[in-house]
Amino acid sequence: NQFYSILNKKFMKKLDKIFFDNIWNLFNLKNKTKVCVILILIIGFILRALAASHLAPSADEAVYGTHAINFINSGAVSNQNQSPVWFFLADLFYKIFSITLFTARLTSIIFGMLTILIIYLLAKELFNNEIALIAAALSSISALLIRYMVMEMDPTFTFFFFLSAYLFIRDLLNKDKISILSAIFLGIAILSKAISAMLVPSFLLIYLIYYIKNKDKRKILLSKSNITRGIISIITVLITLTPIFVYNYLLYKEKSLTDVMFARFFNVSKDFYASIASTIKPFSFSDSILNLPSPITHILHYDQLIMILAGIGLAILFMKSRFQLLVLLSLLVPVYVFIAGTSLLGNHFVVFMPVIVIFSAIPIYYIKNKFKTSHIIPILIIIIAVVNIFTIRDSLTSKSAIGKVRQF
Repeated sequence: NQFYSILNKKFMKKLDKIFFDNIWNLFNLKNKTKVCVILILIIGFILRALAASHLAPSADEAVYGTHAINFINSGAVSNQNQSPVWFFLADLFYKIFSITLFTARLTSIIFGMLTILIIYLLAKELFNNEIALIAAALSSISALLIRYMVMEMDPTFTFFFFLSAYLFIRDLLNKDKISILSAIFLGIAILSKAISAMLVPSFLLIYLIYYIKNKDKRKILLSKSNITRGIISIITVLITLTPIFVYNYLLYKEKSLTDVMFARFFNVSKDFYASIASTIKPFSFSDSILNLPSPITHILHYDQLIMILAGIGLAILFMKSRFQLLVLLSLLVPVYVFIAGTSLLGNHFVVFMPVIVIFSAIPIYYIKNKFKTSHIIPILIIIIAVVNIFTIRDSLTSKSAIGKVRQF
């Protein structure tokens, strides 16, 4: 609360500019692009809401769902799973809409839908409006993204993860400077789920790639101003993460314990968490190499056509647009390797999909140009939508027995 109270007017103006210039203006129906974006968002929302109202509760929901109740009134700055921003948002929806299985999943529905918009903005920044629209459409009908509309942190942190990435890339490509606003949302992303910290190596890679590519801009990129902005960004992230540091300091001081994440990756409080040790293994590079195919196999189970197109899109970018390819891989590879070396749960693969759908949009765009007809785009997207909906038909139509009992 203290951090947010000291935000100055300059930051608030920048925040307003993002939402009003890039988001709110989309709802000014003066051209086909804005109509398409709104329709894509509506379709994405409907499919996600349908899944959230039919999916059976998962084991994690039994934990996170109860821990979120009255989190705001508890006075706690974090909890054993970290993710205080996510628990705050979940409890906020509880307070507004009451506690039900569906409202417990509102964080996933709303931020899952907003991620579609961020995918559009990111793809437009790296490529063009047509590819951005195709990528947004594919994300709205992604079977995996729809399937994991459960009460997990992944859809929420994915939104903040890629919002931070978009702001970083936008300012770097257009202004040759480091975005402090990106750092703020990086901190919020980490407070939503700690794995968002993998954006740090992603940003370093993207900055290095841009530096190597643009010899004429190297003095600007390493200027005193940019170094200062980099230092401010680091301090900003650390300040944003104060709730986690304070929580663990107090917990360790009083009970010689830390939360699950600190225990997992810093080898502390292992005895206390011994009963769940198999689920909180630290990162292993050997496991990561061994498990590299596993996420791809899982995603293929849901999004076969999108994954095939993504492979083709990756090959096209390798031949024609290597800078954009390297930027996208920089966003994907660090978090992919980390997850492959820690926990191979299906919901953890949600964060891969924004980059994958952008890859998938590339061949559709090239097919459209090859045949010189725009009709090919909706035809291909409809085919993918039909296949995906059939793949997860049970998640969209079959009410779970536990859900019925809870409703009763």
